[in-house]
Amino acid sequence: MTNSTSELEQLTPQSQATPRNYANNYHHGNLRRSLIDKGLELLESRENAEISLRELAREVGVSTNAAYRHFENKDALMVALAVEGCQILMHEQLIAAKQDQNPERQFRNIGRAYVNFAIKNPALFQLMFGRFTAGNHSSELNSAADQIYKYLIEIVSSAIKLEQEDPRVIVFASQAWSLVHGLSVLILNGQFKRLTDDIDGLIGAIFKNQMSLARKS
Repeated sequence: MTNSTSELEQLTPQSQATPRNYANNYHHGNLRRSLIDKGLELLESRENAEISLRELAREVGVSTNAAYRHFENKDALMVALAVEGCQILMHEQLIAAKQDQNPERQFRNIGRAYVNFAIKNPALFQLMFGRFTAGNHSSELNSAADQIYKYLIEIVSSAIKLEQEDPRVIVFASQAWSLVHGLSVLILNGQFKRLTDDIDGLIGAIFKNQMSLARKS
């Protein structure tokens, strides 16, 4: 399975597509972009997700009222950050899959990308897959999250050579997601330090074993 350069460009989140320059963004009328970029930075700079719009506006250098024109409350800001996280993860998985044409290795590659994303963005990862987003009904957030899941179904379908509508694809994809998410959480909590320093090798071995089990089922 392949993705063209144009497709990758379309799916590239703005926080990765261009350098972060808050003053430049603001003066060019892109305050929302500046607020999201700074929000992502603040999110990863603390142990909790307590970001206020007042603080964010101060960090970007604009009035609180200006920030409220783009986000009506903190929840709206958090939704925007979670959507951005979904777009970044999707982009990184597309790039990971593009590195190999073999469906089974593509499956392993997107698993690695998922874990590496969690390691690089622990607070954002928690926001995206935590209780806040589970209870949120934003259509934009649901669409961004669905895109990740649909791509997983597509990759799994190719890897185990079954139609996407086959119930076994749903089961295998759910198992794979549970496995890689649980692995990510354990790594973030430092539980694998006593076992190995080669996290990347561990991920590869786990997914290779997962494919072996799929062939036997």
